[in-house]
Amino acid sequence: MTPDQRVLIVGAGPVGLTLACLLASAGTPFRIIDGKPAPVGDSRALGVHARTLEVMQSLDLAQAFIRHGRVTRYMTFHDKTRALFSLDFEILRRDTAYPFYLILPQSITERLLYDKLRSLGGDVEWNTTLRSLEEDADGVVVHSAGKTMRHDYVVGCDGAASVVRKSLGIDFSGLTYDARFVLSEVRIAEDRLATDATHVIMANQSVLAAIPLPNGAYRLVGPDSMASTDLASGAQISFDAFADFLRRNGLFPDTRLYDPSRVVSYKMQKRVADRFMTGRVFLAGDAAHIHSPAGGQGMNMGIQDAANLAWKLSVSHHGPAPGLLDSYGQERRGIALSVANGTDRALRLMNSPNLLHRIAFRFVAPVLCRFWQPRVLIEAMAQLRIAYGTGPDPVAPGKRLPWVRLADGGDLFDLLAPGRMLVLHLSGGDALGGAWPVDEIRLDDNRYYRPGETAGPMTVRPATTRERAKLGPVARVLVRPDGYVAAVDRSLRDRAVSNRLGELFAAGASADG
Repeated sequence: MTPDQRVLIVGAGPVGLTLACLLASAGTPFRIIDGKPAPVGDSRALGVHARTLEVMQSLDLAQAFIRHGRVTRYMTFHDKTRALFSLDFEILRRDTAYPFYLILPQSITERLLYDKLRSLGGDVEWNTTLRSLEEDADGVVVHSAGKTMRHDYVVGCDGAASVVRKSLGIDFSGLTYDARFVLSEVRIAEDRLATDATHVIMANQSVLAAIPLPNGAYRLVGPDSMASTDLASGAQISFDAFADFLRRNGLFPDTRLYDPSRVVSYKMQKRVADRFMTGRVFLAGDAAHIHSPAGGQGMNMGIQDAANLAWKLSVSHHGPAPGLLDSYGQERRGIALSVANGTDRALRLMNSPNLLHRIAFRFVAPVLCRFWQPRVLIEAMAQLRIAYGTGPDPVAPGKRLPWVRLADGGDLFDLLAPGRMLVLHLSGGDALGGAWPVDEIRLDDNRYYRPGETAGPMTVRPATTRERAKLGPVARVLVRPDGYVAAVDRSLRDRAVSNRLGELFAAGASADG
């Protein structure tokens, strides 16, 4: 058997395609296979959050996503007759270039990623189904489409029924929700719902999400405790059955709903794999975690899995990096557990018959949100609060790189590239002493920038020679390709940190070729 030193990606959905694009951009060899004949043609996952757009920014895809999607500023909560309050994503305007919730059907997401992959010289081996795999001392033996090959690494991006996960014998612990969810994509007459918001409607015995699609229709989806239990997951149902669900819950009375393009019923689960990796085999996306749709976290979580793993595979492909790949499971599984539990609580809270909960939603929250927005909650939904380290310092290992505008109109995330570490030199009287911004930013190629006004998003301009001469101690920050801080050297006198920076930077330089 001839060994294949490429990474094998199993599954060409949004997660597998993102991983393939990141590896291709970094010059890391791979194969990607999928049993389907082509990318999906229906809408499936819809929401794209700010943190995902930052990943797409490194692939030069963020603006294409925005052009093809619908930007929504608000998440508005209603009872059956009126809007109660809104969460406003514009509160993130100082934290990210994407202070909104983008609605983009998965079919378009996959097409944009697939086109990008082909522009990078890659392609998907369609109609190729993984049968099984097993590890041995030299790699991973893969059986697919009548062929047996050995690969250095395998990544299972093959969904909730993952063959990769089952071949490894990894438990998918969790539960299945009692109620079936019903979903329809339909047009709504009389302009009943604003198109610059996603909507959550608390009804008699359910909670309904109404999401405006780029084509002018809406996705309506919610749990129906009276739906038939005999249906297979993803089964087509009649629109009359869906309309009956709306009538029973007092939703959209005297409103014409027409032109339904998709009507299905399915079961929702909350599950997280007991391990995200075994040896040289990894799980990502729905193969590793599935959960309630509250907050639109699922696909975004999978894409963050891909961003976390891609650069580590690239570094490891070019040379030994002890412990680096192990950090994938250590970092991502804890995040997945937290998100799964959080979305479960959100769904149960919104669907709760508890009188105090209903009072809070209908009377307390509307008053509060007139004067105050729950920033922490909105940042969490946008996945900007995800971190692999703790502590109050905003620039510390494991923290997301703070968003900083540059003088040319771009931002620091424009400087990130797949497979390449970014080194920042930050100068000031107390560089990285717990406060951001600092007096100067210098990139490793000696481009200098200096902060401007700090009342809004920080803007920087090139520092003059005289200004450079006045700058105080320099701190070096090594930034991972996925936008998180890898290491910080605050004094340049800390030999251990300096040596670690050198090791990691050497690994990043190797990954960049």
